[in-house]
Amino acid sequence: SHSADLQKKYKAEYPAHLHIDLLPEYQRKGLGHRLVDTLAAHLKAKGVPGVMLTVGTSNQAGQSFYKKYGFTFLENIPGDIAFGLKL
Repeated sequence: SHSADLQKKYKAEYPAHLHIDLLPEYQRKGLGHRLVDTLAAHLKAKGVPGVMLTVGTSNQAGQSFYKKYGFTFLENIPGDIAFGLKL
């Protein structure tokens, strides 16, 4: 699968993988930001150097959220865009 290939390719820099799925009525309330803050702090405390994720190419809101948070574009794969965040 594309996701497994990405995880292998980036595992040294981004060994952790993130997936958030908030229902629309819970979006834009700061919850996603708090979730990523909590995960990033925990991973950093454990010595994990980075976290990556994929977001659908049609999910503009998700892409905007991760870019605004500070994630860096890694690459396009069919149907998805990969982002990484150094911790």
